[in-house]
Amino acid sequence: MTHFYLLGRTPVRYLTTLEGGLKVEAYDPLQGRFMLRPEYRLEIDHDRDGVVREVTEGEFIAALEDLKANPPSWVRR
Repeated sequence: MTHFYLLGRTPVRYLTTLEGGLKVEAYDPLQGRFMLRPEYRLEIDHDRDGVVREVTEGEFIAALEDLKANPPSWVRR
């Protein structure tokens, strides 16, 4: 089962592995792909700043496409 989150503008997904474990992947606009980011789990599970939203897969895809089309200013094109 996959859970979808937005950490600010960053799309993050929790993927359940076949062994029952959990992979945390976040989209990296510099790399242009999802990267393993296990440290994000703590930030999402204990959202102290109120910047995390659990979203549907459709909302996740829309946010990902928006981020690709409008990357942060620190990403060179």
